[in-house]
Amino acid sequence: MAKLFESFPPVSREEWKNQAIQDLKGGDYEKLLVRTTLDGLRIEAIQAREDLPPEDRLVSERRGLYRGTADWKNREQIRETDVARANIHALRALERGAQELSFLTYPMGIGLQTQADMERLLSGIHLQMVSLHWQAGPFSPHVYAMLLNEADRQGLPFDQLTGSIDLDPLTDLACGWTEGEMEDWLDVAGPLIDALVHTTPGFSLLTIRGSLIEKSGASVAQELALTLALFAEYLTGLRVAKFDLNEIVRRSELRFAVGSHYFLEIAKLRALRELLPRLLGPFDVSTRPRIHADTTSSNKTIYDPYVNLLRATTEAMSSALGGADSLTVATFDQVFDQPDEFGEHLARNTESLLREEAFLAKVADPLGGSYYAENLTDSLARVAWDLFLKIEAEGGFIGAWKSGFIASELDRVRAEKRKRIRTRRVPIVGTSLYPNLTERRSERPRKFPRQPVMSRWNENAEDLGDLRHSLHNGRRLQDWATQRPLPKTPLDPFRPAAEFESLRLRIDLMAGPKPEVLLVTTGDPAKRKARAEFCTGFFGAGGYTIRTVSLEDLPHAMGEAKVLVLCSSDEEYIGALATVLGVAGGRPVIIAGKPAQMEELRAAGASHFVYLGQDVVEFLTSLHDQLGIPSEETA
Repeated sequence: MAKLFESFPPVSREEWKNQAIQDLKGGDYEKLLVRTTLDGLRIEAIQAREDLPPEDRLVSERRGLYRGTADWKNREQIRETDVARANIHALRALERGAQELSFLTYPMGIGLQTQADMERLLSGIHLQMVSLHWQAGPFSPHVYAMLLNEADRQGLPFDQLTGSIDLDPLTDLACGWTEGEMEDWLDVAGPLIDALVHTTPGFSLLTIRGSLIEKSGASVAQELALTLALFAEYLTGLRVAKFDLNEIVRRSELRFAVGSHYFLEIAKLRALRELLPRLLGPFDVSTRPRIHADTTSSNKTIYDPYVNLLRATTEAMSSALGGADSLTVATFDQVFDQPDEFGEHLARNTESLLREEAFLAKVADPLGGSYYAENLTDSLARVAWDLFLKIEAEGGFIGAWKSGFIASELDRVRAEKRKRIRTRRVPIVGTSLYPNLTERRSERPRKFPRQPVMSRWNENAEDLGDLRHSLHNGRRLQDWATQRPLPKTPLDPFRPAAEFESLRLRIDLMAGPKPEVLLVTTGDPAKRKARAEFCTGFFGAGGYTIRTVSLEDLPHAMGEAKVLVLCSSDEEYIGALATVLGVAGGRPVIIAGKPAQMEELRAAGASHFVYLGQDVVEFLTSLHDQLGIPSEETA
């Protein structure tokens, strides 16, 4: 009996490509089936065995970098500002399937200030039975001291505590959250790491927050390279200080934010596993750190927020398929509202469905051997490693930060990302593309509290024992914060949708009727329909009310329209423009498209043109100002 695949002749990559070109019926293959990432990676829709590097063509050696199964821990984030509500959320999460808890604390989340707050927050939680992860930034030593005090109060041995405290002093300094010189990080963190080593063997020693790098607008390769550079900086210093690096690495966590570029994010986590042995080899380290994934907040939106559920689902899938050890699925409304039980439920069940119904936790590296995934992983690993070597050549993370190399790299990518978003080359569904024209916000989104700058936590010569004593006697976390304004840094958050949202909020929050754009259609049916649809999305992204009328009905349908947009074919614009201007009454008349006779139309009275590839934010901001729409702050 013949084997199944003997019945099918082999098909080369070129044959697949030629067939695709034929099926495109004249469409440009490079434009339609090839894209270039922010890191310069060329990604073709067609991948074949010959695209793999030679060592990967038979068996994926990356399989050896994975656990026996792909199971991960479900880590639920608790971020309510009220301590009592945060405690209720934590208990509910544990009852409904969360395996680990992550507490986002003062100043961005839970109002944890005193030792009494810690007691209320952890009431009813069996500390020895759940892993607790504290997102406390520069206040990590203080929160750790509070936790030890609470365990002491309960009579619980410290060696039964597990979790992490967000210890990443270089990132705190880079974000401007604390004062001091980067070169002194070991003086600050060394004693605390030593205490962690000997006091709580179940606690992570370092938490490298690559997630903050991603949320600052970094590319995928930049997040990888900068995270590795931070890790290398810490290991270099700790080796000089005679710490056991195998224990340091085993008890460290690399935290990444996972976005919606599905396969690219899978490749990011797979590439990380490939690069870690390369990084750790020179340190004679034979173990590896844990990898944690957060669904990112940088691409979430305040308008059409249920689209965030779809984004978080693909992000959670990327995390699982990429091999994360633990995963946090953020609530869909995280960027603009306090968590509630509904949002928590959806986030928790997203993870549960992937585990229990999609069975993603059953197979290690399920994409191993995939031509597309393997090639993308290999390409991304090479680009990220090259950038890591450039950072090392600049003197490591500290040297590259001080020289401005890291800032210039991030600025370059952010500028390109902003350009692609503003021109809608990269659309934000529900915000810059296909906006819900009936959706209005009657109030401003919740403003997050401003992060205080903290003086060096050991400035008052307080070791861990001193901190525990101070907090036990009622001192508050805010007592260690300064009154200095938070400086602007290259790691400031970057959320591209915010510019579009600001335009819509200017209209939504203004008093009285909302300004209306009237689309005036005439001439060629296909052209006017296509251009009217384009303009509906274009002006809808700015918050305008949209109405469509025919040129014939215009004199009787003007209503309260503030702007007229003529939608027709290029050849018919000259004649139609004169008619529209005759009834416009001084209102701006805009032409849809970029016709060859733009100057002639402008001379005839057209005020503006809207077209593909235009900077939508720049145009709509100017139009808002021209119409006297108040700024978001004064609306």
